[in-house]
Amino acid sequence: MKTAEILEASHFESESREQILPHSPLISSQNLDLEQVKFDSYKFSDFETPKHYNIHHIISIAFGNAKAERRFEGIVKTEYQVFGSVGILPTNVEHWAAWKKPIKFALISIHPDFLAKTAYEFVNPDKVELIPSLAKQDYFISGIASAIKYE
Repeated sequence: MKTAEILEASHFESESREQILPHSPLISSQNLDLEQVKFDSYKFSDFETPKHYNIHHIISIAFGNAKAERRFEGIVKTEYQVFGSVGILPTNVEHWAAWKKPIKFALISIHPDFLAKTAYEFVNPDKVELIPSLAKQDYFISGIASAIKYE
């Protein structure tokens, strides 16, 4: 549910992204000719985001160990990230996150139309649903993110 006190964010637009994550990414695909997918790598000390929702899907990848608190649609959960943990945040899901120690992470932002088109080409898109998830170990996705980061 969107209300006036919840920010709308787009990681594809610096000004919008900085409402949520005020530090610029250490590494970004911003200057590449990619319109539907974006990669950003960050390092933050302790921090708390405002309540927000994104207008695109977000995949977060941890590049270190951290304990974080996250709120999805008003439900607060504790998340224990380890190197390679992956979280999924679909578009238009109310979100808030806080952590108390330095953390390194990457965000892959994906336009919903791109994901829908890709799903249509490979599977029945009516059977595809992104569900918000906390940090889960995923060597495939984290391996791709690590390769992008180091490239």
